Amino acid sequence: MCIRDDKGSFVLAKIEWILPILKVDEGEDLGILFAIRWLKDLHINNVIFELDSKRVVDSFHSNCRDEYELGAIIRECRNSFPFFFSNSRGYS
Repeated sequence: MCIRDDKGSFVLAKIEWILPILKVDEGEDLGILFAIRWLKDLHINNVIFELDSKRVVDSFHSNCRDEYELGAIIRECRNSFPFFFSNSRGYS
């Protein structure tokens, strides 16, 4: 995870190790959850999230109930996002 300022300059980064090794989309699901929790702990609430996985971004923005393996993670992200990041957006 990497935080950049409004000019795109590096501010701070963090690494999370996940075992066992996951599929890409599952790792992205957990990555956004870890990022949301990290930014919440840092009291940073005006952010733009950028992700590599279009499937995860689409799932995050969807009103449909996710039934794939880590759909509960995306639901948790979706539910906590508006409480902590009122001026924020998520993109792929």
